[in-house]
This record gives sequence, structure tokens and C-alpha cells, in this order.
Amino acid sequence: MENTKPIDDELSVAMGQPTIEQLQQAATEGFKSVLNLRWHSLPEVIAPRRGFCQ
Repeated sequence: MENTKPIDDELSVAMGQPTIEQLQQAATEGFKSVLNLRWHSLPEVIAPRRGFCQ
């Protein structure tokens, strides 16, 4: 996935909000989890991704 910084073999940090396409790419590359640190009060960012990430 573009715009990520690997921490170790099992952990990477995305530099910015990933798009739905980037989340799909991450799944294809073997990423298993996404930790969202954005405020829940940003529905315009979170709502489109909610169904894909659950």
C-alpha cells in the first residue's frame, strides 16, 4: 500500500487517511487489521469505509 511507513514485519502506519481502493490493496497485500484513530464525529470520512472495514 502506498504512503505507509513500516514499523516492523507485522506493523505499518498509513501516512494519511487511506482511500477505499487503498484499503482493498492493503487487504490484497495481506494486511489483516485497520486501526482508525480519527474522531468518530467525521461521518463524511468514516461512513463510506465502515462496511468495507468491518
